[in-house]
Amino acid sequence: MDVQVQVEVLRQHGEHVGNLVTQLTDKLTHLAHVLSVPPSPAAAEIARLGAECAALARTLSAETDFLWQRVHFFVADTQSGTDSP
Repeated sequence: MDVQVQVEVLRQHGEHVGNLVTQLTDKLTHLAHVLSVPPSPAAAEIARLGAECAALARTLSAETDFLWQRVHFFVADTQSGTDSP
């Protein structure tokens, strides 16, 4: 794969991971707001928001791991390419 294409794929994947971080932050901010405003929210709403946060966190973890692997392979390919005669 062309280096420019590889970098663009990494950039887009990094942007995707950033969007997941933003979504999780927004969801946690909403949960914090719900918990801080009287009256106390229903347990079902807290459970729903918690489950949504957990799902986003799992996706974020998987995507971050995958991005790390892509970056690792890209760097390895780039370094082996510069060592070649």
